[in-house]
Amino acid sequence: MALELTTERMRQGARVARRAAGPPAAGGAGAAGLAAARLILESPTIAARTRPHVSDGAVDWPALLAETATLSGGEGVLVRVAHDLVAPGGEAGGWEVAYRLGPGSFERVITALRLARGEVARATDGQAGAV
Repeated sequence: MALELTTERMRQGARVARRAAGPPAAGGAGAAGLAAARLILESPTIAARTRPHVSDGAVDWPALLAETATLSGGEGVLVRVAHDLVAPGGEAGGWEVAYRLGPGSFERVITALRLARGEVARATDGQAGAV
């Protein structure tokens, strides 16, 4: 019982520290932010359109953001959320995530956010699992 309380307090402390730190500086999201962005960009609904702009270690954001002009509203939201995870700038509104995404895309974004926060780890199959 005491161990469970201590573990929960440690988790709460980590959450508070993350919130206090705020979002990473532009370009400073690191590996977790890039992994989270890639998880979103590999969504089956947009993968064919985003794949040409994604390489092993980099994303051609200017070209990918330009591509959003030809994507559906929900597909564009996915790209903007992914970009916001690596270069915070407010391109994606919370309302868009809540109301424009279908159930599968919404869940993928939530998983990517957990990945960026370090709450889950990305498996080799592209999925995310508990840390």
